[in-house]
This record gives sequence, structure tokens and C-alpha cells, in this order.
Amino acid sequence: MNCNEAGTLLAQYADGEVDNLQGRSIEQHLRGCGACATKHEGVLARGAQIRAKVPYFPAPPALRERVRALLANAHDAAPARPRPERDRWRWLTGGALAGCTATMLAWTLGTAVITWHANEDVAVEAVAIHHRVDALVDLRRLRHLTMKSSARATASTAIAKLADC
Repeated sequence: MNCNEAGTLLAQYADGEVDNLQGRSIEQHLRGCGACATKHEGVLARGAQIRAKVPYFPAPPALRERVRALLANAHDAAPARPRPERDRWRWLTGGALAGCTATMLAWTLGTAVITWHANEDVAVEAVAIHHRVDALVDLRRLRHLTMKSSARATASTAIAKLADC
């Protein structure tokens, strides 16, 4: 045991709240470590100071007897009920229902994923067709503009020749 472990258990050790194995380990550590032994003595001294300064009030005998009688009656009033056989079947039924629900959920999700992947190919093909159509439309526009510009050039050349005449 090291100082960190012993330091966290000193208060519990002083109050007698540790098991035998931990108690022996702490005792052995306190014999070999002066710093932890000093801390332990400080914890014991604080406990003694508290016990000396704080008054102790024992419970009156009548109160003790009433509490003991209530505890005895409570124990007698609520005997342990034997578990009927149907409780076992209730758990078995619940487990079977949970298993069926999990199977149905897995089947539904699996079918949805397979359908989604199958439709993914259709979506990719639709996007590809859309891009090809856009490219064709752009090509036609370009041809149309080219034809217009060549027609304009021919018209402006013809006007220029007429102006020269």
C-alpha cells in the first residue's frame, strides 16, 4: 500500500469501517511511514475532540422499546411471499416478446437498407442522364449562338460592302 491509498482510507480506518485485509495493510503501512502515522494520529485526535465537545444523548428506554416493537411488527406484517409459478412464465413471456420484437425490427431495418441500396443505382443513373441532357442542351445553345454570330458577321460584311458602293 502506498501513501495515496492509505491517505484516502485513514478516516475509515480510524472509525473501524475497513475490512480485515485493508486494516492489516494500513497498519503495516503506518508502521513504516511516519507521515501517514502522523496523519492517523491527527484523525484520532480530532475524533477525541469531537467526542469531548459534543454532548451525547442516549435514546430513552421507552423510545427504544417502541422502535424495537415497530421493527418486530413490520417484519411480522410483511412476510416474504413465495413466488408463484406464473411469475416464471411472466418473465419467459416477456423475454419471448422482446426477442420477437428485436427480430421484427432487424428484419424491417435490413429490408429498408437493401431497398435503399437497390434504389441508389437508379438515383445514380438518373443523375447521370440529367448531366448528359444538360450537356446536350449546352451544346445546342452553343451551335445556335455560333450560327447567329456567323450570320451577324455575314450581314455586317454585306452592309459594309453596300456602304462602300
